[in-house]
Formats: sequence, C-alpha cells, structure tokens
Amino acid sequence: GGEETGIALVRPTTVVGFLAETLRDNGFRVSVSVDPLSDELPAPTLRTLTRVMQECVTNILRYGRRDGACTLTLDVGTH
Repeated sequence: GGEETGIALVRPTTVVGFLAETLRDNGFRVSVSVDPLSDELPAPTLRTLTRVMQECVTNILRYGRRDGACTLTLDVGTH
C-alpha cells in the first residue's frame, strides 16, 4: 500500500461523542471513556474501530432497555 491521501478519517474521540448523544437521545444513561491515543492509530484500524463502535451502539439501541445504563470504553494497549 501507498500513502492514503485525501481520505477523511473519523477519529474515535469524535465518533464517541456522536454515539453517546444518540444513546442519550434514546433514553440511555451513558458513561464514556476513550483513550486519546486511539486517534493516532493507523487508518485501517481507525476505520475498523469506528465501525465497531457504531455497530455496538446499534445493538444497544436494538436490544437494550431505554432506561438502561451503558458504558463506551476504548483503551489503547501497549502492543
């Protein structure tokens, strides 16, 4: 692969704000913890992480109780 130029990437620290707002708008109590280092991960990893986060929230909306609590956590390990 070559350089990825001109491709807009959405950072996990940005996405989590929108996802948390969506959950709150739907009656969930939300706690958020996203490691700022996640924004510095390689582009393919960023795309995967943001997509996984979106899918998790979709599942919460589909299957969770509207007055329930949920936690969105993303921690970048050392490896």
